[in-house]
Amino acid sequence: MKVNLYFRDVLQRRNRIKKFILDLFLSLASYPRLALEVFIRKNFGERYFSMASAITVAFLMAIIPSIANWIYNLFPHQYETWEDYQAAQNGAGLWSSYTTWYLFIIVFLVFSWKRMREIERSPSVFDFGKFSLYSGDIHPAFYNLRLFGKKMDVRQIETLLEPALFFAIGFALSLMGQKLGTLLIVCSIFYAIGYIAAYKSSDDFMMDKIDEMIMNEAMQDVFVEGQENHAKGVRFYMRRPNAKEDREKLADQIVYTVSDEPTYAS
Repeated sequence: MKVNLYFRDVLQRRNRIKKFILDLFLSLASYPRLALEVFIRKNFGERYFSMASAITVAFLMAIIPSIANWIYNLFPHQYETWEDYQAAQNGAGLWSSYTTWYLFIIVFLVFSWKRMREIERSPSVFDFGKFSLYSGDIHPAFYNLRLFGKKMDVRQIETLLEPALFFAIGFALSLMGQKLGTLLIVCSIFYAIGYIAAYKSSDDFMMDKIDEMIMNEAMQDVFVEGQENHAKGVRFYMRRPNAKEDREKLADQIVYTVSDEPTYAS
């Protein structure tokens, strides 16, 4: 593997704010995605899905209504009767608005158990039978959908179609006065943004590798020979030694080859 020190240390842009935002959404989107993925995907990798994570998501969803009701009651409200006030304090009406919410949690746990059983029947990771971080089989129906006459690829399915399905369901439930609708809308937004962030991060990684390869290939023409207008736009922003022999020596120091084999402490 060829390493270009000039590209890595000087030219490569490190937008720490962008990286922070991408990492934040990738981490925050984990649980909202899990809350939806169990319904539309199967055969997850054993390190991608765990029953412990599913139980954590179910617990968080279960306590949200009580927390929301408690926060609501912190602020003064107008009540027509004393009975209405007592009902609000005791959480009456919580079930009427959150009936589908708690049913959703039960169904979520059922589907999570099914996904766990699928993992147990999958080929062993230790026998190289399956990628442990596999994000699951996408439902075949999404591949059959067309947008403007074109089939959707995996990237469009994950960032658009899958979250759009739950967003539409959530919007319909919200119109019916069910709080579950809000939950599905929020989760679908995080679902989409999480995958967008993952693809963006991967795109940047790939472009970094390609740019480094291009700079390595252009080292002789641009750095050593002094070519001003390289066909692929490579430039070196520094003063260089006048002697060609010295530039060749420096080129060997800027680009060097490292082994791809892992090293182990003795």
